[in-house]
Amino acid sequence: MIGQDQKQMTLSFATRNDQLIFEVQDNGKGFDTSQLPDLLTSGVSTNGAHRGFGLTIMTEAIKQAGGTYAFTSSKGEGTTLTITMPAEVKEDH
Repeated sequence: MIGQDQKQMTLSFATRNDQLIFEVQDNGKGFDTSQLPDLLTSGVSTNGAHRGFGLTIMTEAIKQAGGTYAFTSSKGEGTTLTITMPAEVKEDH
């Protein structure tokens, strides 16, 4: 059994209606989702200065690939990130 002080991350993958669904769930400190617009701004972080670029880069890559993302989080309860991507990538010629 994993104690509350032990970090845990779960990854799951599924397909639905020609879409790939990736879910990442952790039991970390979580965050207030009302902060999400600020956290998706490059350079903004709840973890100190000179951080806060990962979410910006990730969300831009998801959008460029035609996908969507959604966060569910509560302080003290952890976070779930769900990414939905098209199963077939269309090439531009």
